[in-house]
Amino acid sequence: MNPLELLKDKLRVKPIIEEHEMVPISVPNATTQEKVEISKVTFVDERNKDTGFSRKELEKRLKENRMATVVLKPTIKASVKSETEQEPETPIIEKKKAKKISKSLGVLRLVGEEEEEKREKTQEEKLNEAEEKEEEVEKMVEEKEEMIEEPKKRRTKRPTKGVTIIPPEEWVDIDKMETIARLPPKKPKVNIKVSSYFMNNREKFVNFINSLFGEYRDEVMDDNSQISCDSIGKKSSGEFNLLTHQKLVRDYLNLYTPYRGLLLYFGLGAGKTCTSIAIAEGFKSNKKIIVMTPASLRRNYIEELKKCGDSIYKKNQFWQWVSTREHPNAIETLSSVLNLSVEYINKKKGAWLINTTKPSNYDTLEASEIKSLDEQIDEMIQYKYKFINYNGLRRDKLKNMTDNFETNFFDDSVIIIDEAHNFISRIVNKIAKEKEIPVDNHGKKERVPYSLALILYEMLLSAKNARIVLLTGTPIINYPNEIGILFNILRGYIKTWEIPLDIRTGQSVTKEKLQELFAREKILDYIDYSKDKVITVTRNPFGFENKYKTDVGFEGVTNKPKQIRGDDGKTRYVERGTISDMDFERRIISILENNKIGVNTSGIKITLQKALPDKFDNFVEMFVNVDSGETKNMELFKRRIIGLTSYFKSAQESLMPKYEKLVDFHVIKIPMSDYQFTVYEAARVKERKQESSSKPKKGGVDENGIYKDASSTYRIFSRLYCNFAMPRPPGRPMPREEKEEETQQVDDIYADALKESTKKGTNDLEGEAWDGELEGDEVIEKLADATYEKRIQRAVEYLKEHESEILTHDGLQIYSPKYLNILENIQDPKHIGLHLVYSQFRTLEGIGIFKMVLDANGFTQFKIKKDSSGVWELDISEENRGKPTYALYTGTESAEEKEMIRNIYNSDWDVKSPITKELKEIAHNNNMGEIIKVLMITASGSEGINLRSTRYVHIMEPYWNPTRIDQVVGRARRICSHKELPDALQTVEVFLYLMTFSKKQIDPKNDSAIELKRKDKSKRKYKVIGDDGKEGKEDYLPLTSDEALFEISNIKENVSFKLLTAVKEASIDCAIYSKRGSKEQLNCLQFGEPSSTAYSYIPNYKKEEPDTTKKINKKPIEWRGKPYEFRGKKYIYRTIDKINGNLYDWDSYHAALENPQIEPVLVATAQQTPNGLIVKQI
Repeated sequence: MNPLELLKDKLRVKPIIEEHEMVPISVPNATTQEKVEISKVTFVDERNKDTGFSRKELEKRLKENRMATVVLKPTIKASVKSETEQEPETPIIEKKKAKKISKSLGVLRLVGEEEEEKREKTQEEKLNEAEEKEEEVEKMVEEKEEMIEEPKKRRTKRPTKGVTIIPPEEWVDIDKMETIARLPPKKPKVNIKVSSYFMNNREKFVNFINSLFGEYRDEVMDDNSQISCDSIGKKSSGEFNLLTHQKLVRDYLNLYTPYRGLLLYFGLGAGKTCTSIAIAEGFKSNKKIIVMTPASLRRNYIEELKKCGDSIYKKNQFWQWVSTREHPNAIETLSSVLNLSVEYINKKKGAWLINTTKPSNYDTLEASEIKSLDEQIDEMIQYKYKFINYNGLRRDKLKNMTDNFETNFFDDSVIIIDEAHNFISRIVNKIAKEKEIPVDNHGKKERVPYSLALILYEMLLSAKNARIVLLTGTPIINYPNEIGILFNILRGYIKTWEIPLDIRTGQSVTKEKLQELFAREKILDYIDYSKDKVITVTRNPFGFENKYKTDVGFEGVTNKPKQIRGDDGKTRYVERGTISDMDFERRIISILENNKIGVNTSGIKITLQKALPDKFDNFVEMFVNVDSGETKNMELFKRRIIGLTSYFKSAQESLMPKYEKLVDFHVIKIPMSDYQFTVYEAARVKERKQESSSKPKKGGVDENGIYKDASSTYRIFSRLYCNFAMPRPPGRPMPREEKEEETQQVDDIYADALKESTKKGTNDLEGEAWDGELEGDEVIEKLADATYEKRIQRAVEYLKEHESEILTHDGLQIYSPKYLNILENIQDPKHIGLHLVYSQFRTLEGIGIFKMVLDANGFTQFKIKKDSSGVWELDISEENRGKPTYALYTGTESAEEKEMIRNIYNSDWDVKSPITKELKEIAHNNNMGEIIKVLMITASGSEGINLRSTRYVHIMEPYWNPTRIDQVVGRARRICSHKELPDALQTVEVFLYLMTFSKKQIDPKNDSAIELKRKDKSKRKYKVIGDDGKEGKEDYLPLTSDEALFEISNIKENVSFKLLTAVKEASIDCAIYSKRGSKEQLNCLQFGEPSSTAYSYIPNYKKEEPDTTKKINKKPIEWRGKPYEFRGKKYIYRTIDKINGNLYDWDSYHAALENPQIEPVLVATAQQTPNGLIVKQI
């Protein structure tokens, strides 16, 4: 701090006044005149008494030190510091823009806007008063400045805290080299940028985007680059460059565009993470960045940042250790350059700094240096990126982060949510259980939601000036309304003002007149006028204003700063569209009143609309016919989600093993043995009793129970018996031994057992891995009593003792025809290579008994252990060596052991590891199963794992949503996962095993199992196969629990497929990537030739016209175009009139000729002039 500042600080200090002892005073009653006796007071004047203080001596000392007396004026109160304390940092007061809170703010019970305005006004007045006083002090100090000499400079440097922000021109040189010269040149944040953009609620948006990113389409169409597994390996170590689809997304969502959010719906290997990082890096200096991931994926995101984030995060370059002892003056420079706190640099006594002028020395660094560098890069990343684990966030932590749920930390941020489907599934599981929260006329909710997941949902919906990026390859997991929640998060609340007008008698006010009135209003976005005399308006995103041209009219919105010339003749830049919501409301009212249109201000209502319904019943009612599995109003759905998705299948699909679902996905239906049928039917009798009490109400949207039936307890025991029917004795041990278990409903027991988990869900965001339901073994464990484990163990021992009778081929025909089929498929000599077996159940009827089946049929378990020195070694007895082996990856093994097993299975062997020598004595690799032939996995143990060279996938039982099966197949089918195999063997086949009834078991003439044949029927009709093998009439058929679950999965898959097809067709890049003849023929959303003011959707989805009405109002137009070449590219020219015409994309035009559902893509307009054709991009 310089001497002047020091003096100013001292001048601001007010003396602390000490309190004196209070003197009691007796005040007599005023009604009676009383004489008050006052004792005599003597005053003594001691002003001339000698106190030892010499004024002349003080003046002499002041003159010697060249100090002048300074008259103190009243200043801002400050606390007096002790002379021995460290000198405090100079506080920097930032003058923030007035940010007024609107009436509708407060989804999370934010401070009321009236109070907020008063507080802001008071703060502003206080700040002005403080500034006036400060100016007085400065003026007084300046007058005395000549008489003041600078005090002696500090010999030690004043300590600094946090990250120092200093401009590059103030950076010090290090080792005689300019610091800025060491750094890589800055890359442009955006490639394609225009002066204004059409919002994605306008019909013109589609043509605008297709035209804007036309050059990217050219890149895609002309891309002949050959990607190989070898080139991918080389590329990973070099400089990262964005691919075309990644550049497009970065150019769509950035500082200059008005778009709020985007779903990155990318296929495997398309680079979702790196694309999200490219978006974040474009905002890094202007907004805080929040990354929300599951706890297990945080490290993965950080590592990806080091590959494709800021160049300074990349490890593979030249790093120099800059010691603070050798360069003490470089601390602030290092802090500014590296985004490291001064404390961190001082603690480490230096920092690593890059030098891009030299070749990489990373490979030469010692292990300790690499660790130190890694820690530093992590620290640098943590400064710019705030990470939140959404599956481990506790309520008390969120409460602290939001000032008791009063503030929204998502405001003014870029929010990235990885594996967004997992985050959304938590919201779906809670949203149906919570009642609607009352909202007042200002859009404020009465309270925050009870569920933590719903609090986060509300915060994301109401986040102001935020940008949101969601990453997922599977937008729908189970329920169709998941997609509604997803797009609501991206769109955010659509804040609408409903303003009732006070129309005088004889006054004519029409929608057209109001539109004309507000035609040049810069902040207004949407306007409508209803028959009940209410005007509905919305505003532009914060910071954006409408742009108009005299000859063209409306040209979209812009946030380019305005140039204003001041009185001094200097040009200043002012941000656009920054007025508060309250000022916006006042402005609308003012315009109306200035035009003699009255407003009923007390009746103004602010509503926060959502893009789509988010509750299951409402979403299904609007978009899905659950019973038929068909969708409806898909055009309306597409219009409401326009501009919110980037869909890109995969850049490297050709590098994946061959797999065609229609050909390579085998559904194996296996008839039950009679013994199995008897055990199964006994279980169904009990299950049907509980099903009757929880059946959906008739007339409901899910009357058939497609979504309601499929829960954790759905037919839990009969599903187990489809896998394996335990012999009697000992029979299948039940979770609870007491007799009442016979009559007690499984759902009730399950609900009781979940109480603790539910309590946990209120404090924690549904727990570390909580998704609102349990499955497989977890369900059984929740139902179990204390003796269950011992009883299970006795049953297992019985099976081991009798394995030759029960678990061999003959025994399996009776107790588990399913296990027999899986075993024979694994042993089939035609099925050469590696096998993956998946089950939802770990113990007994899942992996547990099948492991025993393999043991009984010539296999042995591949096991490893650590020796006394902690080194891994094989744990297979001599007698079992040479047998084919299986390994377990189920969640019961340690993380280290599982990873070792996976690497051995994948032939990814560490050369230095001693176990590698043992493995190589058996085989050089495991490509064909020489070491581990079969790997058995469960859901809990296998999430996110990548496997290599797996040719056969065996799925033991169906699941109630198709995504789970797709995820299992995805474990085996990765980019370059089969590169070590010959081309002919780079394939994947999938087997799904379902138990079915034999004809005899469900013969109508048979008197047995009457209830089963009557009640366990399919949800859809199927053609009945007669005794002669011919198809007969359609009817509802009796289904096993396996088949019933698979039917539910298929119906859901059909609904999800149609919804996701609509998502793809409404994506911003649908027309950019579409190619004639490609597998996926999409009918990309088009609006023909709309006006610039036509809206693609209205704020309130409840008031939208259904597709049937829209279709009636549409008129088909038939036309033929002719080829036209422009700038070396082929287009189709369509004549509109003698002067005007349109240019269409060549490929999309010919696709439209082949498929009437497809509309050609308009890319430009054309006008005939005497000088030739003038082409204008849209």
